[in-house]
Amino acid sequence: MMRFLIDRQSRFLTWCGNPSKPARLPIVIFMTLLITGFIGAAQTGLFDRDEPRYAQATREMVASGDWIVPSFNGEPRLQKPVLIYWLMATSYSVFGDSALAARLPSIIAGACSGTLIFLMTNHWWGRRCALWASLIWATVPLTLVESRMATTDSVLNLLTLIMIVSLARLYQSPSRLAARIFWLAMGLSILTKGPVGLLAVIAAGLGSQFLSGIKLQWKWLRPIEGLAILAAVVLPWVITATIQTNGDFLRFAVGRELLGRTVAPAEGHSGLPGYYLAMLAPLFFPWCCFLPMAVKRAWANRSTDPRMGFLLGWAFGPLAVLELMATKLVHYHYSGYAALAILAGYEISRLEQVELRPNLLAGGRFLRGSLITGIALGAMIFLGLAWVSTWAVAIPGLLIVAVFIWTFKQVIPALNYGQWSSVLRVTTSGWIVVCLLVFGWLVPAGDSRRLSSQVSSRISDQSHRLQVPIALGEFREPSMIFRIDSSSEIPISRSMTQTRSIVTEKGAILMALSAAELGKVQSMNDLEVQTLEKVEALDWDRGRRRSLTICLLTRRPEERLAELPGRSKLIPNRSTPDPVKRY
Repeated sequence: MMRFLIDRQSRFLTWCGNPSKPARLPIVIFMTLLITGFIGAAQTGLFDRDEPRYAQATREMVASGDWIVPSFNGEPRLQKPVLIYWLMATSYSVFGDSALAARLPSIIAGACSGTLIFLMTNHWWGRRCALWASLIWATVPLTLVESRMATTDSVLNLLTLIMIVSLARLYQSPSRLAARIFWLAMGLSILTKGPVGLLAVIAAGLGSQFLSGIKLQWKWLRPIEGLAILAAVVLPWVITATIQTNGDFLRFAVGRELLGRTVAPAEGHSGLPGYYLAMLAPLFFPWCCFLPMAVKRAWANRSTDPRMGFLLGWAFGPLAVLELMATKLVHYHYSGYAALAILAGYEISRLEQVELRPNLLAGGRFLRGSLITGIALGAMIFLGLAWVSTWAVAIPGLLIVAVFIWTFKQVIPALNYGQWSSVLRVTTSGWIVVCLLVFGWLVPAGDSRRLSSQVSSRISDQSHRLQVPIALGEFREPSMIFRIDSSSEIPISRSMTQTRSIVTEKGAILMALSAAELGKVQSMNDLEVQTLEKVEALDWDRGRRRSLTICLLTRRPEERLAELPGRSKLIPNRSTPDPVKRY
């Protein structure tokens, strides 16, 4: 089967690369990335905690008609600007309110980014290198995840990529169109995630100028016209949102989100020096094996080939800035992965024409060792996952292990004889099959067994059956709020006093309680607790199985009678024995 796939892959690439149809290949790349982006996106629920926050805020924006200030569960959500909510709302209006519709802007942005990488690399080094660059970027784990998530990162990455490609064009000669596109993309990136994209572009530009020795003519950016475009895109919403929130948006966005994340780790997201370099191994797998050779070649040629210096600055300029920030998250360096993919694609396009044993090739021994180690580690990781999981997850896990074993068996003799073209074809085909199995089968199979999925489903059924509202306690994942899909704000209790207040206000509520919460609620004399069912599943955030009990909380009958006029005298004092014997 794998040989059949390899043969079909070669024929397909030949058809796409018809020189008489130059527009065919970019369209095919875009459609391929778009279609593969849908794999598993509809079958997998939103992952805590960011995805459901964006999706639910968009739902509330559409319901309320307030297109300026987003809200989550009735409270203003000032963490990010508004563009991503507008894009998701457009998707909702066309495809309905669902997880797939929430993810659609990221899927489209990912397909556009992969196509833009192909076009840029094709202009520099030709079709073969461009195909490898686009394939590598689209199949690294970070892209596979971010291009399927209902967050800002995929859209921001596309806008950052557009700005950097515009800069690359302006390095060559003046271009009014490129300058205007640069400023428009900058404005949209600010509306997506604030100045983060701009900082990445400035760092990439300074790094490229330092390494390549080529200076960008500032006047070619047409700054006066550009600032006017930037102001026209950004200021209307910023001013309106600031007025509507009485200045809270700017204070929160600038004070906490920008400056706060720079000087102190946000939500515990910290890391040691070298964090982003270390994360390249798992997040750029399996193409990270080729990065040392690619970076070494680019460094050696940076003075004679300015394109190499530009790519090195693009990849490592933002990384140097990110290392100085206290808050560290893997997707902060996402914009540099496109440059790394182009460098690796350039190296692989040269390597597939070579037939030298590893000991005769510069860096060949390291490449052979890293490929073998990577394949073996991948097989061991999925084997361990299959061992500890249920059969629904173990079956696709074992199939993935079989693909790794097949790849290992085919790669070893090809490596020993220096048949690098065969090594690359087998490795690529095996990795594509692994990606399809992971996102098309493994992840959806595990999603239904998540604790938040099962609890939200069970408690929603109980709510519809009993016609009782839902409240959240210690376990209050944002995905539950999205899945419950309540027509009103869902109360959240952070203490037993708040729980009592919510029950007093609503009369009766349903809550999913941990063992500790259940003990505390049962000790409250003014509440009646009825356990309905127990749910035990995997809590992905904590990495362990947990159990929650769905309970019906009501006020005791005598407490409700006390609110009726003239009936309080019928209720005995609970601190003294009841003088009336009840039968």
